[in-house]
Amino acid sequence: MDLQSATRNILKKDSVASIKSEGLLGDKYVEITFGSNEAARLNNGDTIAAAPPLDIADLIQKTNQILDTSQGAIQSINGTADNLKSISAKINQGQGTVGALVNDKTIYREASAGAAAFQDDMEAHKHNFLLRGFFKKRGYEDSDELTKHAIARLPGGAVREEILAGRAADFHPGGSSEAQEPEGSE
Repeated sequence: MDLQSATRNILKKDSVASIKSEGLLGDKYVEITFGSNEAARLNNGDTIAAAPPLDIADLIQKTNQILDTSQGAIQSINGTADNLKSISAKINQGQGTVGALVNDKTIYREASAGAAAFQDDMEAHKHNFLLRGFFKKRGYEDSDELTKHAIARLPGGAVREEILAGRAADFHPGGSSEAQEPEGSE
């Protein structure tokens, strides 16, 4: 390729030529990138790399494939939405276990009554001759004992998270964490 002297300062040995289409009619032209500043300048008779041309027909075919794939995804999403509508309608009508739990207030009342009875049983166990020592070793026979050892302000950072995690384990109804009495306190 013959170049004018002004063009030799712009185009470099790492410039890339590619054939492009202009508009929908497909008029073709050659596009050449400038290249990097560090690359050597082109001389008459030098060759540069070329990029494969992008054909508008290939682009349309790829677009059609993408649209076909997205239509399948949309149909799948619509099917999922229909299933969710069906499930929520059954729940609202009180069908199934979840529907009964959500719509039947007697189950809620019975669960609340069961929790209250359990709390009463635990209170009775605290005063039972055989179990009294267990509750005493835990360090809190009644709720007033809990506030007696409360921390006014927690430190920040990782120490705070450890303290909060320990408190959650201590107060969790089924927690296995037990408060330990200091040695020599008996």
